[in-house]
Amino acid sequence: MEASGFGTKKCHGGDDLRTCSSLIEDEELGTENSSIWYNHPTNQDREKILFCLPYAGMGSAVFGGWRHAKFEAAEIVAALLPGRDGRLREDPIESAEELATQLADSIVDGPLKDRPLTLLGCSFGGLIAFELARTLRKRDLNIERLIVAACRPPHDLRVTEPVASLPDQQMVHKLRHWYGAIPAEIADNPAMLELVLPAIRADMKVYETYEYYEEEPLSCPIISIGGSNDRIVSVADLNGWRQHTDAKFSCRQFAGDHFFMKNQAAPVLRFIDRQLASP
Repeated sequence: MEASGFGTKKCHGGDDLRTCSSLIEDEELGTENSSIWYNHPTNQDREKILFCLPYAGMGSAVFGGWRHAKFEAAEIVAALLPGRDGRLREDPIESAEELATQLADSIVDGPLKDRPLTLLGCSFGGLIAFELARTLRKRDLNIERLIVAACRPPHDLRVTEPVASLPDQQMVHKLRHWYGAIPAEIADNPAMLELVLPAIRADMKVYETYEYYEEEPLSCPIISIGGSNDRIVSVADLNGWRQHTDAKFSCRQFAGDHFFMKNQAAPVLRFIDRQLASP
């Protein structure tokens, strides 16, 4: 669905792949103290964790600027998925179930296990966050909240025009012009496209082959947020998440399109901060 464009760095047509890779990874995250699946929490003063999963094809740089924002309610931890960040040489995973299983393994066996956990997923990341919440529940670890951004509900993804199996140019054209799902700065940059296409294709395959199955609703609150001008996810889609929780549900739109979290980062963060600070 998406690639970079959330950071302040620029990648020009003449830049090599190593230079461009900084746009889809946060260089502060890939340290020797990091988990392979997420950047290591460092702020013990904030007990709560906001665990963030990016748009399709993107890396942790989506949330890189957030770590320097005024955000009091939780420590922000970004997922590090195969095929991006410091894992560019790894093949991306093409199954929602496998992604959720491996992420759950890393959480229950790592430093996040005993921290109050909220999951935030953007578009493709929202679907993975939902499956991760279910997987963690099976392991007796219940999250505090699920926040889904720019994401259709899992029971109603409505994949009518699959793109994951198309040739590169056709896939990019459809994602960019039909759905508005690849920023122009990526679609117009051959070096960046070469870098992110494997992850975009794999993530689209995850989305297009996802099979929803009935389970008990989650026991945690669900917060569904989106852009008021999103061509992909409507307010009705956002409200479709209501059926997946037995707890409180809330829905909020912000100005912007599918990538509203890029230009609305400050109000989005203030909103999430208030939500996590509430009982």
